[in-house]
Amino acid sequence: MKASKQTASFVAACLMIFAGFPMSFAGGPLNLNPEDPDNFERWAGGGAGISFNPDRGGLGPQSSAQAIANTEAAFMVWQDVATSTATYTNEGRMPFDVNENNFAPFAENLFFGTNVSDGLSPIVYDQNGAIFAALFGPDSGVLGFASPDTFDANGVPIEGVSFLNGGAMLDGFPAADFFGVQVHEFGHYSGMAHTVVNGQSVLFGDASGPSPFNTYGDSPLNQVETMYPFIFEDGGQGTLHQDEIAFISVLYPAARYFADSGSFSGTILALNGSTPLTGVNVIARNVAGPFEDAVSAISGDRGETGDYTLNGLTQGESYTVHIDGILAGGFSTPPILLPGPEEFFNGASESDNIGRADDPGDSVALVAHAGTPTTGIDVILNGFRPGGALPVGDDGFVELSLPFSFRMCGQRFDSVFVNANGNLTFGAPGSGLSESDQAFLGGPPRIAGLWDDLNPAAGGTVTFGQNPKAFTARYIGVPEFPGTGANSFEITLREGSSRINVRYGALSAGDGLAGASCGGAVTSGFEPAIDLSDFSARRVELSRQPAAYEIFDEDNPPDLANLLLRYSGVTNYQDRLEPNNGIGAARPIALPFDTIPVHKFTEIDPAGRDVDYFRFHAQAGTTLIAQILSGGIDSVLGLYQMSAPGSGTLIAVDDDSGGGLLSRLIVPIPATGAFALAVSTFPDVDFTGDGFPPGGRYVLDVFTVEGTVLSLGDDDTINRPIGFTFPYQGRNWSDVWVNSNGNLTFGTGDTTFLASVDDLLDGPPRIAPLWDDLSPDQGGMVMAAGDASALTVTFMNVPQFAAGDSNNFSVTLNADGSVLIHYGEVDAIDGLSGVTEGRRAADPGESDLSAGGPFPVSGTTYQHFDEGDGFDLENSVLVFE
Repeated sequence: MKASKQTASFVAACLMIFAGFPMSFAGGPLNLNPEDPDNFERWAGGGAGISFNPDRGGLGPQSSAQAIANTEAAFMVWQDVATSTATYTNEGRMPFDVNENNFAPFAENLFFGTNVSDGLSPIVYDQNGAIFAALFGPDSGVLGFASPDTFDANGVPIEGVSFLNGGAMLDGFPAADFFGVQVHEFGHYSGMAHTVVNGQSVLFGDASGPSPFNTYGDSPLNQVETMYPFIFEDGGQGTLHQDEIAFISVLYPAARYFADSGSFSGTILALNGSTPLTGVNVIARNVAGPFEDAVSAISGDRGETGDYTLNGLTQGESYTVHIDGILAGGFSTPPILLPGPEEFFNGASESDNIGRADDPGDSVALVAHAGTPTTGIDVILNGFRPGGALPVGDDGFVELSLPFSFRMCGQRFDSVFVNANGNLTFGAPGSGLSESDQAFLGGPPRIAGLWDDLNPAAGGTVTFGQNPKAFTARYIGVPEFPGTGANSFEITLREGSSRINVRYGALSAGDGLAGASCGGAVTSGFEPAIDLSDFSARRVELSRQPAAYEIFDEDNPPDLANLLLRYSGVTNYQDRLEPNNGIGAARPIALPFDTIPVHKFTEIDPAGRDVDYFRFHAQAGTTLIAQILSGGIDSVLGLYQMSAPGSGTLIAVDDDSGGGLLSRLIVPIPATGAFALAVSTFPDVDFTGDGFPPGGRYVLDVFTVEGTVLSLGDDDTINRPIGFTFPYQGRNWSDVWVNSNGNLTFGTGDTTFLASVDDLLDGPPRIAPLWDDLSPDQGGMVMAAGDASALTVTFMNVPQFAAGDSNNFSVTLNADGSVLIHYGEVDAIDGLSGVTEGRRAADPGESDLSAGGPFPVSGTTYQHFDEGDGFDLENSVLVFE
């Protein structure tokens, strides 16, 4: 896959695509095949006659003939590598033009692993970008993807596929540079993966040696490797570079390739000098031609943990070797965050830099010998010396190995991330500068001395001390960004326990967050804040709540200066609702029910053998809402209608209809009686216990509501029978349109999200409790319940678009023609409320609806709220009659 680099924001969008695409590609081999003698997934026969079938249509501005000619020329770029035996054969055009209506069968093998042979290896020309929009959404920035996609019984490719986005050229991407896209994708097609050699220097200003050592200066634009995940306009990526030439020759070597070139190999080791690390990028640069003659590999990319091999080195030339952190792109050998600085290999001086000095900027020149591999080029990652300043910079982090395994909330960690912004995290860095309860509860396990936008780059020191029994991270006189004040505190972890001490010195910050959190794998996400200063004389027990924290702001500034806070982290949390692993063992619950409190902690453990069941009673005429509110599992929910004790019929299943792709069921109860709810992990949609990992905590919420839940998306509308004849604005109505943006209309629906007086007057007859840009698909729900005398439509906890807030109100239509609007808690500060006959009604001017009433139900009465005035009808009732 390749994405276009045009602006910083465009690059960021491309990175999101790489994070989510199911087939990510890495430096070295695209995939591994244990049946291959070298563990490579590669075409048979030394790559001779790799076939392809070009599409019949055009590609962007290119005619069919032009597109095919460019495709053949791009394959020839790889075929022309003298040290490789790979060749390519055009087996004739596809039998029909592939477009957005018929492309799916040609993507299924790659996306879903179906491995169905159809005798074709399509090069799909998406003429206008419609296919890519269907796959990745509009304006995704993805220019193409390719791979072998069909294999014989031994895992050897027999067919491949490539999709090329012609719509990018129609949108202005240069056709000349799109040739480089084809060369790149056909590298994937051949078995090549993404690589990082010079591209980061051009795109991100990365150092050409181990950062911060820009040993060889900046890479020229024309030396960006073809297999870099991002393309550069005028970057020359249609021409192969030494890194691509080397690895296509490793996959399909000519007779004398290994005899006529040199290689370096070794292992990347953790600072203990013995643990191999997979996912570290290794680069060799020719001292005399550091960008033209440079090759790379990711440790472990050939299947051996921590091992790497750099091929294609020039006989008699001198090279340096260094490890380099990968900054962006998609990789099948997942890059790791380096638990130490980037560094050169420096021969006998290799060490962890703790017991013996190992300067990361020192290197040794290694001479390549054709036909004689140079082995043992092992790099031991450097640690940091206790007492020295940690190079966290502004908003950065450093990962440190702990002198012992530390247990926190049932999880064991051998390293800790010391983050510049005043907190420690486990398992992942926490470099975010903006503290929030959501990130604190839902992110990695975290201990926050004072999480704030601190700036150690502007002053103070972040350091650490350790012994076999204790580890302490110290923040000494660290200012807030850009360089204001000074904040001092230290966080101590102790061996053999889950106890955490945070000792404060002087604090100047006026806001921030302090506390300890078990992280998203354990917390419910609904833990409330507390007053930490109340615990200065006693321990904070995380056994009672898996997060204890306080948020400080200008109204509640930090008050922890010179205090000692002590946290006791439990070793584990137990699912006390077990055993409930079968429908006959379903745990009885009374609705409403949720597992937010820690004493109702629920988890799937282990995934694939644990299915949780809950049994309850429900009434006909109600609607069941069952949802996973939070959790680290890929959840699946099922509802059984019980036919006898211990047995039932599965009547509803959901995978990812809820927030965050978690599960949510909304089911009208068909008959009064007993029901059971099942919780598992995907793809266990029949609840037999064959779900995939990971397991872990989930938070279940189950309740019923009167009436029917209306399925409304963003800017959506749905028609609903009223149930009686409703007289309104001079007409009798038997149905009403419920609009997602907080209003009801008659005669037609209305999805307008920006409320205006003109649209109120000119549109259909309308009742607007709160006409605003609301999004029921992003949270909350809209419900309708009624009988022969009244219909009530309720908006419950519905947020504004992309705001994450909550708005609660209902509107009741009575058979006598009166209208009641009840408001609960409303977070919106703008919008429009009132009634109108519409259809170019005259403007009577605004009314103050908060002044009371009742107001006339006929004609037009309204109030328009904006940010200046604010919404003032919260917790009130309006009567129109």
